[in-house]
Amino acid sequence: MVKTVWDYTFEGTNLVVDAFSFGRIPECEGYFLSHFHGDHYTNLNAGWTHGPIYCSEITSRLVQKKLRVPSNFIRPLPLNRSCLIPGTDNVSVTLIDANHCPGAVMFLCVVPQTDSPPLRYLHTGDFRACKEMCLHPLLKQPENPPIDILYLDTTYLDHKYSFPSQTTCIQLACDVVERHINHNGDNQLSNMDHLLTQKKELKNKKIIQKTVVVVGTYSLGKERIFIISLGIAKKLKSKIFVTDRKMEILSCFGDDELMKMLTDEPKEAQVHVIPLGHILPENLEAYIRSLQPHFTQMVAFKPTGWTFRTSSLEQDRSLDAIISAGAADMTVLKSSYESLTLKIYEIPYSEHSSFRELALFIASLDIRRIVPTVNVHNEKSRAKMGSLFDRWQKEKKKMAVVDYPSLDHW
Repeated sequence: MVKTVWDYTFEGTNLVVDAFSFGRIPECEGYFLSHFHGDHYTNLNAGWTHGPIYCSEITSRLVQKKLRVPSNFIRPLPLNRSCLIPGTDNVSVTLIDANHCPGAVMFLCVVPQTDSPPLRYLHTGDFRACKEMCLHPLLKQPENPPIDILYLDTTYLDHKYSFPSQTTCIQLACDVVERHINHNGDNQLSNMDHLLTQKKELKNKKIIQKTVVVVGTYSLGKERIFIISLGIAKKLKSKIFVTDRKMEILSCFGDDELMKMLTDEPKEAQVHVIPLGHILPENLEAYIRSLQPHFTQMVAFKPTGWTFRTSSLEQDRSLDAIISAGAADMTVLKSSYESLTLKIYEIPYSEHSSFRELALFIASLDIRRIVPTVNVHNEKSRAKMGSLFDRWQKEKKKMAVVDYPSLDHW
């Protein structure tokens, strides 16, 4: 089934989300861009003249720098502030952090009605659901009216997709580096528990260690996995090597501290960030040879949402059973490739919601209708998701956030 422009439209409005592939849309009053990933801005380019583009401030800078879209068509909006959209009948939109990639947002759209309360639509864009979202002042239940339509990122709406929290995955990667550095006699890492929070100014010291840590990322995306690079670099008193392309993208984030830590000289840094597609044994073996004798050992991380799968959460289990099952758990990362000079680890790290997280997100909000936005290619897939949503909605016993140890995950 081919998507139409109506699949991208807030019902009852002339506002569309991530619908740039359609070009000019008649009577459209606003084009919303949830985040800067290529499949969401198809056909958006320097020749854009079709109407105003609403997005976050980070996405605005990326659109101008990378796509050369004229600034007079871009309307960056602040986070967490209701903004009236010009040309509409007092429709307002609030941007909420989507916990996906830098600049990614959800859109809370409020549409006034003549003889009834306003309609509230929530479009998640691409997101990874977490407890903090459900505690947002404009979403928290029961303080707020229901969500009339939830346009939901259903990328991993299948019981086989279960992965640990982002925080867990980052800590596991840090533990791997600590073990490797200690084993090989490099400068030791200590106080790993504080690795993600320390903000000490780096001094540009000569790198004497022989192990280089490599992290794969997309051109934009899996940027929270970049915390691995950032934290380890601080502990090793090292800069982070990035490509010129990556440097240009990171400059759009407005993070001065981060920019001070970056270098385009690979031998100046013990931590390297390279394109995810380059994390292959043959590529990395050649890469470590190119860095010798400065570096002689390499530890590489390949973050991917496809690494860790489990069938413990069966598709037909009740919502209560899914909640009580707990999140997927891991205590150690195992290498997927080893040689005398190289170890590669795959991290089950995702910036989309797991099956369980989607269930908890739905359980925590008062939602009247759910519209899936991913995997809607045929009637069978749509029907399967619709049946699941209907069952979960019926099983919801109370409108409260499901408890879990941390605000940033369930």
